[in-house]
Amino acid sequence: MDKKLTDSEIVKALECCTKREHQCCNDGECPLFYKTVTYSECRWKLLKETTDLINRLQAENERLKKAYQRCAWERDMLMEQNAYN
Repeated sequence: MDKKLTDSEIVKALECCTKREHQCCNDGECPLFYKTVTYSECRWKLLKETTDLINRLQAENERLKKAYQRCAWERDMLMEQNAYN
């Protein structure tokens, strides 16, 4: 698989894997299955893609937490300044 799946394609592929007896794979709904050769290869690639997605989301969550803390600190400093003025 040359091209990475989008986040929504990863979610769709995960949803397909939860259906009974590979129903989604056989219906052609899975965005990953036809890019692979076997169920085993498909599952391995899906695990890799899912792990990458989780890591990206965790990194984004940490970035947002830090940005929020920075904004809260700036807000507190402005409120403190305004209290003295």
